[in-house]
Amino acid sequence: MKNIALVVGRGVDGCGVSAFVIEQYRWYVKNGFSPRVLVVDDKKWSRKESHTNDGFEFFRLEKAGIAETFQRALDASDLVILNSLPSVGHSEKCINAFYDCLDKVKVPVALVQHDHASLSIKRNARIEDAIKKADVIFG
Repeated sequence: MKNIALVVGRGVDGCGVSAFVIEQYRWYVKNGFSPRVLVVDDKKWSRKESHTNDGFEFFRLEKAGIAETFQRALDASDLVILNSLPSVGHSEKCINAFYDCLDKVKVPVALVQHDHASLSIKRNARIEDAIKKADVIFG
């Protein structure tokens, strides 16, 4: 298990999850893995540039053909780690494309729930679908 997809479904918001993913990426590289940071970039966040995001791959799932490219990136992985999910503020087209891709994943899926407040958790779009798809959940 070498190829790890670190998925940032909410996008780079410049907060704690973004910082965590950067450190997670560095750890995997340091320990001989081949991680890819796959960012859903349909919603813009004002603090997106607050962290260095070199090497991140950005996907606008609303655009024609991009969901297929995102799917290929997931399919090339041995493990998919969901660090965040699209929010209820993302477009329905983006949310549906994200979960359509997730439904097709054939490798193990880990869901990391970084949110700690119930209001934040409720802002995750279709979180039940992510929970059902996950083979393991960390909170």
